[in-house]
Amino acid sequence: MHVHPEAWMPNQQNLHDTDVKENGTVVMNARPVQADGEMCVTQAIFDAGMTHIDDMTDPDKIADFDKDGDDKTFTLTEYDETLACGELGTALNAGEPWIGFCDNPDCLFSLYDIVMLEEPPHDPDTLTIVQPNDDPAWLEKTQASTFTTPRRWSAVAPTSVCATPH
Repeated sequence: MHVHPEAWMPNQQNLHDTDVKENGTVVMNARPVQADGEMCVTQAIFDAGMTHIDDMTDPDKIADFDKDGDDKTFTLTEYDETLACGELGTALNAGEPWIGFCDNPDCLFSLYDIVMLEEPPHDPDTLTIVQPNDDPAWLEKTQASTFTTPRRWSAVAPTSVCATPH
């Protein structure tokens, strides 16, 4: 038995079509939850001027994230959600900058002073999601230049992706 505790739509539409519609091997929740997910930063970083996703390409706005001066600003790390929350708490307690991917609704917004970055509106013509089980070259063929909000999901995400200062 393989259990996937969530289904993000439209990102996993191919799995939905195969397993729910065609094979009938998966039953989806009849009442999915509406969710948003964007990159988020601490309120202090937001107040300092990093308010839009495009600000991540501005060297002046991301300079605080380069802790060792090697011009490699971010180290992308995939964490278990519990560890990601710990990284966020540690950064906030130390007064360090933090940026990560956040889902909303999520208790992080009640626990920590974080804000989602503004993003351009979703353009469905810029979205091509290819799953790893459908094509070995899935990463090269996947394109998502604008995010897909709102999304529907059926459970809490088991992992989080955070970028911590390098």
